[in-house]
Formats: sequence, structure tokens, C-alpha cells
Amino acid sequence: MSYQFPDALQRIVSSRMKTGKYRDEDELLLDAFRALSDEEEDIAAINEAIGDWSADKPGSSRGSVFEAMIEGQDLAEG
Repeated sequence: MSYQFPDALQRIVSSRMKTGKYRDEDELLLDAFRALSDEEEDIAAINEAIGDWSADKPGSSRGSVFEAMIEGQDLAEG
């Protein structure tokens, strides 16, 4: 599928396509949206951990919260 991007975005897309990592713009966009989704999930987990820590929830000591974030653990698992 062909997309019409603003010039600045088209330069980024073209640069990424030249790497050979993507077969087409669809694959590039899918990868970009996956990365965005992952980032949003990480931010939500960090915000939840900060909220838990601020509310003094059991098991949410400063050390355990940040260790869990660093290790990529699901903070809801405890």
C-alpha cells in the first residue's frame, strides 16, 4: 500500500526503508506501531508502580518497584 507522508516523516520512512530491514512501508508501520504500543505499556507500568509506591501499597517498596521495572517484570504479578 502506498502512503502519503508529510515531508519530514517521508524522510524518516525513506531512511528506514533504505536499511533493508523492511519489505515495504506496511511492515515498517507495523513495527513502528508495535514499538509505540510497547512503550505505552512500559509507561503505564511505571505509572502504576509509582502510584503503588506513593500509596504505600504492601510489597511496593522503592527498591522492589524499580528492580521490577529494570527486570521487565509485570508489576501486577508482585
